[in-house]
Amino acid sequence: MKNTPNVKQAEGLDHVYRVLNDELFDGKLPHVVITPQFKVKGYTKIIRGGFTNSATKETYHQVLIDQELINHGLRAFCEALTHSMVHLHQIEFSESKPTSHNHNKEFISIMRIIGFTSDKDYGRSVDCKPTLEGKFMKAVTNLESCNLLKPANSTAYADAVDDGKIDKNGVKFKHVCPACNMIARGKYDLNLICGKCDVHLVRAD
Repeated sequence: MKNTPNVKQAEGLDHVYRVLNDELFDGKLPHVVITPQFKVKGYTKIIRGGFTNSATKETYHQVLIDQELINHGLRAFCEALTHSMVHLHQIEFSESKPTSHNHNKEFISIMRIIGFTSDKDYGRSVDCKPTLEGKFMKAVTNLESCNLLKPANSTAYADAVDDGKIDKNGVKFKHVCPACNMIARGKYDLNLICGKCDVHLVRAD
C-alpha cells in the first residue's frame, strides 16, 4: 500500500477509533471504515454495511464524518466519533430498535457511563458534553500525540467558509476557463471543460 496522505489519514483515523473502542467499549465494537466528507448532515452518519473490501468481499459499517471536525481538533473529532460509536453499539447489541431516533434512555445511559453529561434523558436532539474526569477525556488525553492529518484542501475549504461561499449543497469553489475567463462554481475537485474553448477550467480558489 502506498504511503500517500490519504493512506496516512486513514491510518490515523483508524487508530483513534481503535483506542476509543478499547477504552470506552472494551474493544467490543466491530471494525468500521471511517470516511471523512464535507458537509455531513449532523456531522456523522452510519451506513450499515456501507463498505465492501474488493479483495476479500467482506462488508463493514461505514462512518461518514464531517471533514471540518478534523480542522477543529482532536477533541471535536473524538466527540463526534464517540457519538456514532454509541449508535454503533446500539446497532450491534441493543434489543430495542427505536423507529424515530436512537437517542433513547439506553443511548443516554451509555453516554453517561463513558464520561458525558446530558441535558435530557432521551430525545431526538440531546446535548451531551464530556466531563473532565470521565473515561472519554482520559481516552482523548491518551490520544493527544496523535496527529490527525488534515486534507490537502482544508485551507481552501477554510477560505471558502470565510468568504461565505457555502450554500445548502456545500462549499462552492471557483473554476475559471484560462482562455475566455468564463467562471463556474462547484466542488473542489470538479473536472470541467469550457464548451466554447474546449479547454479544462482551472480552480481559482
